[in-house]
Amino acid sequence: MESENKSKIFFVEDEPGIADLYAMSFSSNGFEIESFVNGKDALKRLTDYKSGKASKPDVIILDILLPDISGIEILKEIRKNKEFDSVPVIMLTNYGTDEIREEIKKIPKTSHVLKIDTSPQLFVRYVREVLKGKGDANIKNIAETIEITPMPRETESKTISDKYKH
Repeated sequence: MESENKSKIFFVEDEPGIADLYAMSFSSNGFEIESFVNGKDALKRLTDYKSGKASKPDVIILDILLPDISGIEILKEIRKNKEFDSVPVIMLTNYGTDEIREEIKKIPKTSHVLKIDTSPQLFVRYVREVLKGKGDANIKNIAETIEITPMPRETESKTISDKYKH
C-alpha cells in the first residue's frame, strides 16, 4: 500500500484556512496528514496511538493557542508517554514569548517555529530535516537554501480593459 511509505503527520491547528494550507502542502509532498482543530480531539486520538489502535505519527505539529486545551498541555501529555519518546514535536504558532521558547527548549525532541517565519512549503522542508534526525534544524537556515522560482507570466501582457474589448 502506498500510504505505508509516507511519513505520518499529526497536525493540530484551530484555524481552518491555515490547517488547509499546510495539509495541502504536506499531502502534495508525499506526507500522510491527520488534522485536528482542537486539543480534546487530538488527545483522544493520541490515546488510540498509545493503545495500538492506530500507528503512531512520525512527527507531531501543535499550535499553542487552541480553543479548549493549550498546545503546551498536549505537549506535556505526549512527553509523559514513553511511546512518543522518539517522535519529534514541533510547536508551530504565532505565540512566542521568551518564557515559552525557553520552556520548549528544555523538552527533548521538541522545537518551536513561529508561523510568521515560515510558509507551508518552507515548513515541509523543515519537517523533512527534523525527520532526518536533524533536531537542530533551523527554519531560517533552511529558508536561505530555497530557490524561489518566479510564477510563469503570460507571454502577452494585456490590461483588463484590453481583455474585455469587443
